Order: sequence, then C-alpha cells, then structure tokens
Amino acid sequence: MKKILAILAAVGLMAAAGTAMAADSTDLLVEAEVLAACSVETVDNIDFGDLDPINDPATTTASTAPTGSAGSVRVTCTNLTSYSLGATPASPTMTLNGGGTNPIAYTPVFTAGPFTAGTSADIRTIDATVAKTAYETAPAGAYSGQ
Repeated sequence: MKKILAILAAVGLMAAAGTAMAADSTDLLVEAEVLAACSVETVDNIDFGDLDPINDPATTTASTAPTGSAGSVRVTCTNLTSYSLGATPASPTMTLNGGGTNPIAYTPVFTAGPFTAGTSADIRTIDATVAKTAYETAPAGAYSGQ
C-alpha cells in the first residue's frame, strides 16, 4: 500500500511540474536569408572554324563563318537576381595563341545586360569577331585561347 501511495505522490508531483512548465513559455524566432547567387557554365565554345587569310572578308564573325559557330553560356541564379555579362580580362580584345606564340586578337560580342534571372537557367549567346589583319601574317596551325 505504501508503494502505491509513493507512486501516486510521484505522479502528482510530475503533473504539477508539467503544469508549471506549461505556464512558462516563449516564442522561438527562426531566421534564414536566401542569398543572391549565380553560377555560369559553358554550353558551347566559340569556334571561328577555318580562317583563310587570302579569301576571308576584312572581319569575320564566328557565327557567320562558313565553318564557325558562336558560343553560349548557361546562367543560373537565385530567383529574380540581376546579373551582367563581361569579358575577362576587362579588355575588349583577347588573343588566340598558336603554340604559345603568334597571337591572333579577337573581340567577344555579347549583350552585357543587366538581366534578371527567373527560376530557370538563361542561355546567353556569346559571339566574336576577328579582323583579317589579326591573322593574315600568322603561320598556319591550330590556335586556341580563353
């Protein structure tokens, strides 16, 4: 009988403690910040194709060259984040190199923006031009650069 009274007393104390704990409450603030972030990846590289220093026009655009094609990038951003495109280095002219020498200057051509990304990725075309004077004295061979 004493064991039953001891158990009932313990249950009574627990109930009283539970009631006391319920009377003392607080609100917990939960916070988060969604970052404005973007990622860029290459979809297609720019390819001037075959450059002919004898028969090409004064300026060749990659997308209109007989064997060339413009490039493209995929930009994915946090919803409604603005972004712009730019060339690195900030110079408007870049170079292709053949075996580390004989640079051929070219100029990237794209719409800089700003753009506002939605919830899906944007595909942006990046073309380029090269003046015939940039390669008319270059030795034959493969050229590449970034």
